[in-house]
Amino acid sequence: MPPDSTTLVVHDPEQAAFLVDATRKRLLAPFLGRERTVREAAVELREKPSGMSYWVGRMLDLGLLREAGTRRERGRSVRLYRSAADVFHIPFEVIPGDAFLLARQQTFGPRWDAFLHSVARVWQQHFPDGHATFARDEFGTPRTEFRLPPLDPVREANPEPIILNTWRALPLDTQAAVRLFNELTDLRERYEREAHERGYPRTFLLHLGLVEEARY
Repeated sequence: MPPDSTTLVVHDPEQAAFLVDATRKRLLAPFLGRERTVREAAVELREKPSGMSYWVGRMLDLGLLREAGTRRERGRSVRLYRSAADVFHIPFEVIPGDAFLLARQQTFGPRWDAFLHSVARVWQQHFPDGHATFARDEFGTPRTEFRLPPLDPVREANPEPIILNTWRALPLDTQAAVRLFNELTDLRERYEREAHERGYPRTFLLHLGLVEEARY
């Protein structure tokens, strides 16, 4: 980051919602820390100039964009725009709840989709006798369950497929949760170092999650 970069601490929830939304913040990206015309931004984003012009007006109204002078192009004067700051600092407490949740989904959604896609591929390749059932459960609720045949009992002789996809609700106190957090983190870091040192040829998707369950 250049030493002369300007920073804006965001206090307006509407500004915050715009800046954390992946679909909308990309519209500000061409102007972030540099001057651009509407046409240049439209070309960069592969947007129509008319649509880009609308969003420039919207970002000006929100105070996320400012006019930065003019430039002569083909004998006429065109306006330049630049982000209101080079760095936007957005406190969590300012982000509206729905916008915060959407931002997290946009960030982690593609990774989670890739994980589930890989799980489905492994199931179909290695468990041809697996099946899904759709029926009412013991409480009378219609439910779909995916059932796998028993794994090879001698895993040392036939370790494939290597797959772990399990959820557990663990009753823990703070000390136990801290221990589990540290152990999982240490384990992940150990295998990351080993992978870096040895350069293994295969890539596995690893997801570790630990958080106190939110009660709605």
